Amino acid sequence: MSHKEDIELLKGILVKFKAFLFSKDAFSFLLFLLLSTAFWFSNVANKVREANITVPIRYESLPADYAIANRPVQEIRLTVRDEGLNLFSYSKKRLVPLTVDLSEINATDGQVKLSSEQILSRLSYYLHPTTSVIGFSPDSIFVKCIKMDTLNLPVKLNLNMELAQQYILSDGVKVQPAEVTVYGNRDVLNRLEVVETEQINLNQLKDSVELSVALQPIDSVNLSVDEVRVNIGVEMFTEKRARIPVTFANVPSGISIRSFPAVVNVTYNIGLSHYNTEYDEVNVVLDYKDVLENKQEKQRLRVVSHSSKIFNIRIQPEEVEFILEEHS
Repeated sequence: MSHKEDIELLKGILVKFKAFLFSKDAFSFLLFLLLSTAFWFSNVANKVREANITVPIRYESLPADYAIANRPVQEIRLTVRDEGLNLFSYSKKRLVPLTVDLSEINATDGQVKLSSEQILSRLSYYLHPTTSVIGFSPDSIFVKCIKMDTLNLPVKLNLNMELAQQYILSDGVKVQPAEVTVYGNRDVLNRLEVVETEQINLNQLKDSVELSVALQPIDSVNLSVDEVRVNIGVEMFTEKRARIPVTFANVPSGISIRSFPAVVNVTYNIGLSHYNTEYDEVNVVLDYKDVLENKQEKQRLRVVSHSSKIFNIRIQPEEVEFILEEHS
């Protein structure tokens, strides 16, 4: 048979199949097939049978000062009986883990136990009312916990910060909590000095920020918290000027000092929110001890600031003349 004859034969078959597909016989055949499939699926779905399902276990609420000493089971395997449609719903993806609350640790022996009756009672929430449990394994859950030593350690903030030009820290950097409790073996705890945060990088900072920062995990140690709150107050600063009188220090009785000038000009930088700070936050001091040591006609003044909000303090003049007067 030639290639041309093969093609003609194939065309003839396709024409006959198309004619059959759109005939009443084809429609009857497909309808019968659909009804048969539906009847088969209904028969299978309603037939009672057995199946094995697996329920995962999740352990939660373990107190921070305890550690699990054994390897508790991670799942429960059940053999159940029910109609096929109900069994089909027990897919592993849909099963919520059975939770075991470890906060109920026995203070005497550090154990948490679930008997077969307790497990079966909890499993009933996962099953349809029509489902019968034939058996399950393991038939009990046992968790052994041990109490750990504790130690309070300061939090070390790993901060790389760059302020934008003309901005300063208004209230510093605050970490809450400033220290955390760590739990672990005493030998391990004795080697620790701080608990460090994850690295924070802030560039060209112009606004105050508040953020949560994770603590770096430490091997074989539990932490009372997983993260800390960090508050960084940032604001613009400006320049402020004031005229401040010269004060005197360490002057013995019977002697008085007069300076020329008696008042100096003070310039300093300060955050906008603290601009109305009174000038007595800055003192300009002439120390009598310095006068005795230097024995010069002019004495350099000392600047004392009582506020962390003030910086870059300058005075004019920096030196003053003075007169010592003795009193009888």
